[in-house]
Amino acid sequence: MRLVVMCCLCEKVYDDMEKEVGKARWKDQHWFMAKYQLKRTDIRVTHGYCPDCLQSYRTFLALPQERRGASQKENKS
Repeated sequence: MRLVVMCCLCEKVYDDMEKEVGKARWKDQHWFMAKYQLKRTDIRVTHGYCPDCLQSYRTFLALPQERRGASQKENKS
């Protein structure tokens, strides 16, 4: 069984097998599963944040408390 790190926001998967320098390591989960010929039963998922989502979340947390609620309502519309 393989442990896979998945972004809890966008569901991209961290490709720890990528050896080429400069390549993006966060991949679409369907692409990742196909590349390594994995089935859902072959993996265990743990969650984290990819760099893009982490930056967005940090920006969101930097907003004043009153603006966070307005920002969330805008995203739901």
